[in-house]
Amino acid sequence: MRACVSDCQNPCTRPGNCVELCERATTIELDSLDLGQLLDGLDIRAEAWEKTASYLRTGTVPGDDFFIAEECSKPQEADDIAKHYRSITDKIRQQMEAQG
Repeated sequence: MRACVSDCQNPCTRPGNCVELCERATTIELDSLDLGQLLDGLDIRAEAWEKTASYLRTGTVPGDDFFIAEECSKPQEADDIAKHYRSITDKIRQQMEAQG
């Protein structure tokens, strides 16, 4: 998660709790190997949250894989977090495709 920055338009009174107030675009340059590693990690996080949502809904472990459920008690919250991870990877992949 992003922490507030000093030039934030909506400075926060509770650091760490103001992600929604401090959204801004950031440019990061990585080589293709590092970018692949980043995407792999984000995909793993998304999958963990998707499996957690499934577990919270059904009470059973999804698939035959061992997994540790994320700390969450509401399936919708887990779905929302998984979707956020997926949206990040989608944006990165779109930018990669646009660059050729």
